Amino acid sequence: MEIGQLHTFLAVLEHGGFTKAAAALSLSQPTVSFHIKALEECVGARLLDREVGRIRATPAGATLARYAKKIVSMRAEALAKMRSSEDLTAGHLHLAASTITGEYLLPPLLGSFRRSHPGIQIKVHVSDSQEALASLLSEEYELAFVGTRQSDRRVIFEEFADDEILLVGPLPNPFAPAGKITSAELKSVPLVFRESGSGTRRSLDDFLEKHPLAGSLEMGSTEAVKRAVRNGMGLGFVARSAIADEVRDGTLAIVKTPGMPVRRSYYSARLKGTTLSAAAESFHSLVHGRGDER
Repeated sequence: MEIGQLHTFLAVLEHGGFTKAAAALSLSQPTVSFHIKALEECVGARLLDREVGRIRATPAGATLARYAKKIVSMRAEALAKMRSSEDLTAGHLHLAASTITGEYLLPPLLGSFRRSHPGIQIKVHVSDSQEALASLLSEEYELAFVGTRQSDRRVIFEEFADDEILLVGPLPNPFAPAGKITSAELKSVPLVFRESGSGTRRSLDDFLEKHPLAGSLEMGSTEAVKRAVRNGMGLGFVARSAIADEVRDGTLAIVKTPGMPVRRSYYSARLKGTTLSAAAESFHSLVHGRGDER
């Protein structure tokens, strides 16, 4: 049973005959007859009763006509959806992102993308880098934007931004009143970190190996780290891109210490060997400065 045969069958019913249906479909009358015969052989039943000057559906034909209308309509709807998705007038963009990328780096880029493609529905799931990559590998999301790069041959990583991790404190700062602290002094100060699955924490591995610290507090998001620091719970390690507003407003201050700042990079990640949707491909190009290719 082919879609063209169903089109022909419905046309015969609509126009009341093979000749008129053939003209409406720009087909020959033998082709129309062939389509109807092929359908009847497929379903194993007669579909049309032919009388002089009149054609009507048999009971089996009436049943098929109801389903044929749905099938033809759904096919047209599917084609329209795919075409609008490809020309970016509709569709969706689903992204997984780590905290820094999702809360600070992607919003300006998403704003630009939305202005160019207002019909695209956008969803961003923000977690830590480890969970974002797991969501990508499970194919829940087409793209992930993370702060750590893993050795996984299934994933293509591309750097799209860099940053620095800084040590910050509240204002006034009881832990480092002069705005700086030695490595020895840092060992006796309460510290606030991101959790171990985050890119921020992984970027500090080398620093922590050289400067073993104790008495730390782990928080599940960058915002939580900043709030803990503002409330006097210790000095915190935060990306520069995440504290611009607080430094400007005077609620947080950068603290100098040996070994800081620590450089870090952010990456887009996609599965190798998969074709991105039009929306994902366009946004990926925008992120990497290749312009919105659509």
